[in-house]
Order: sequence, then structure tokens, then C-alpha cells
Amino acid sequence: GGGTSDKHIRIWNAQNGRQVASVDTKSQVCGLLWNETYGELISGHGYPKNQLTVWRYPQLEQVAELSGHTERILYMSASPDSSTVVSGSADETIRLWKCWEVDEAALKKKMASAQRVAGGTSKSKAKPSMQARGLR
Repeated sequence: GGGTSDKHIRIWNAQNGRQVASVDTKSQVCGLLWNETYGELISGHGYPKNQLTVWRYPQLEQVAELSGHTERILYMSASPDSSTVVSGSADETIRLWKCWEVDEAALKKKMASAQRVAGGTSKSKAKPSMQARGLR
């Protein structure tokens, strides 16, 4: 979905190609993020409101509208714990949005699983050097 004309979020069944849900956002759709913990989508928008909107899935029922940008949302990303979303806009601002509470149990389970996959149980909190992160 998207563009300045369509203004819809559409959910499709990838196996049979049928549309299973749709919502008219009344605003240009610029991006989507999925929150697996809460089963919700967050959409970034352009004209006319330049907002982020949280949607309950599968109903596509609006949960919240986050305003602050004055031009369209260009990108969004979620924090590692999925509680916070960062959005960048054509208005040359970056905003942090605390959208969800951290599910501590799910976070611990994810961390334990990642450690098993990595083959270690180290609890090292060493941070990469500035140079390793591409900063000088």
C-alpha cells in the first residue's frame, strides 16, 4: 500500500495471493514496522498529517497516533527490545517514540536463544571501539 493516492495498508495471503485485510489510513503510507510481542503494526505517514500510527492486528484497528514531524516520515526502525521506534523525517528531525513496554520474559528468552546459537554463555558487556563502529 502507499503512495499519495492509495493511502491504504493492505495485508495479503502470500500463499494464495488474496487480500485478507485493508485499512484506509487517510494519509500517504511511507513505511511499516511489525511488533511481534504485541501483534501490532506501526505505520509512518506523509501528507497530510506526517504521523506514526499504531494498529492492532489482524483487525487493523487504530491504537494510537503519534504526531510531531512536520514533513513525511522517511524511515523507521525499532530498538532491539522492540519498545521504542525511531523515525526520521524530511523535516530533518529524528524522533524517538516509546510505543510498547518491554516484555522482560520474552527478552530474556531471546537473549538465551541468541547465546545458544552463538555457542557461548559469556555475559561480556564489552562495547566496540569508536573506530569499529565507523566513528572517528
